[in-house]
Amino acid sequence: MRCARVANGMPESQWVAQQLGRPVIKAFNNIYAAHLQNFGLPAGTTGRVAIPVAGDDSKAKAIVFRLVDEIGFDPVDAGSLAESWRQQPGTPVYGPAFVAAGVQRALSQASRERPLEFRAEERKGTSV
Repeated sequence: MRCARVANGMPESQWVAQQLGRPVIKAFNNIYAAHLQNFGLPAGTTGRVAIPVAGDDSKAKAIVFRLVDEIGFDPVDAGSLAESWRQQPGTPVYGPAFVAAGVQRALSQASRERPLEFRAEERKGTSV
């Protein structure tokens, strides 16, 4: 059985936060492990790769911002969990190693319409 709220557009991260009753911060889902391993740079370095961070709890979000910075990336505020669909698979920010301005641009260009291959309701045997 699939989750109707997710199938109707609720970001999975928002649904998970509701199920857990705990803050959820969405980060690191758009970047490849190899990028994390190879692209980290000291703060202030030109060309530093950026990572979008979405969440509703400002204290938890600040902790993740510090973590992203400490491992060598620029955190970019991607808004609330309700807006975290902008960094899901199939969106412009998912995969490329953008600097902060590129992440902001990609987030603003995202479409709520999920590509067919990323729609749970279209895949056989998948439940959310």
